[in-house]
Amino acid sequence: MQPEHLLSGWFRRQLATLASDITSGGTPQSGNPRYYTESGGFLFAKIDDLTAAKGRYLSDTFLHVTPAALRDTALKLYPPGTILLSMYGTVGLIRTTRVEMTANQALAALLPPFSCNPDYLAHTLIWSRPRWEKYKSQTTQANINGRTVKNFECLLPPLPEQRRIAEILDTLDETIRKTEDVIAKLQQMKQGLLHDLLTRGIDDNGELRDPERHPEQFKDSPLGRIPREWEVGPLGNSIAFITDYRGMTPPYTDEGIPVISAENVGGGKIKSTTKWVSPETYRRTTTRGFPEADDTIFTTEAPVAEVARLPGDCTYRLTRRVIALRPKESVQKHYLYWYMFRLSETGAWSSKMHGSTVPRILKPDILNQSLLVPPLSEQTSISDVLDSHQSRIDNEVSSLGKLRTLKHGLMNDLLTGRVRVSTESPA
Repeated sequence: MQPEHLLSGWFRRQLATLASDITSGGTPQSGNPRYYTESGGFLFAKIDDLTAAKGRYLSDTFLHVTPAALRDTALKLYPPGTILLSMYGTVGLIRTTRVEMTANQALAALLPPFSCNPDYLAHTLIWSRPRWEKYKSQTTQANINGRTVKNFECLLPPLPEQRRIAEILDTLDETIRKTEDVIAKLQQMKQGLLHDLLTRGIDDNGELRDPERHPEQFKDSPLGRIPREWEVGPLGNSIAFITDYRGMTPPYTDEGIPVISAENVGGGKIKSTTKWVSPETYRRTTTRGFPEADDTIFTTEAPVAEVARLPGDCTYRLTRRVIALRPKESVQKHYLYWYMFRLSETGAWSSKMHGSTVPRILKPDILNQSLLVPPLSEQTSISDVLDSHQSRIDNEVSSLGKLRTLKHGLMNDLLTGRVRVSTESPA
């Protein structure tokens, strides 16, 4: 075997030589009040906690254990800065503890101080996660053991370069975290806008109506108090076109016209399509009407009540479990989409589902659903606000995707030495 040629100053080390100790804990008897407490005590980390944590740090856990749990069981108390690595099921997941805590036997604990930069070590372990695949035992649940963790090798540059690489990746992580926070706040704002705009509407001054300050602007309806100018009636009364291809599955091809089925609809959007039909099949089988751009897409089964707007970038073929709704001129297309989207978000369709094994919604139930109809100009104003807000979310999501791609590329370059970083201070 030829010796490995490493970059100048770079070296390989086993984790056992980098951490002060590598150990694992245990699990106190489940449900025993002597060992578990709802407040106080010590944080008790499990794989679920690592999965739920945002970013690479762990500051809280779902469960807390008592001092008795530490005395009576194999639990150990780990200091802040401990690197936890999952060994069971979800293998190779990494989080660094920000506070003192303990953990169960499914998590290997790499204890500080380290003989390398701890942030660099955490980043390189995150990047190395795919390498754990070859160590998984051939058992019912994929596991690795403590010996495997201790013998795992990491590639390290000189310490000044470790620090600089960690700083670069930490900065990028912080930018990603802030972008995720912005998206979360915008999504929360979106829920509030959906409720307010679709129940109170916008007055002639462009302001949300206030039912407490101006009760005279509202009236009673089967759906509660609604703006006086609004009408309420069955959804079907406002629909000019509906397609329903229940039971029809066309022959698929490797290319052609993309097919939208129920699994392609989620999160208010059409997801990537993976099936196609030939133009001939499209013409021959699309006999119940041709969907158009901005029709509201609604899934009737597997999954139920997902909503999207049909894109206008190309022709699409709808298949079974998906219908397209196009409103009459009295209802704006985007308004119908947002109204249907809010119904799905609030669980309004659950009472209309049929079947227990495979829940579904029938077309008559959809058409009988109540629809609030503001004046057309107000519908446009409501839709414009929601569309604009959604554009902000989409832009942030796009930025987040680019940041994550950038991070993936930087990790591949910096953690292998393909791209070297300067460790000299600028003049």
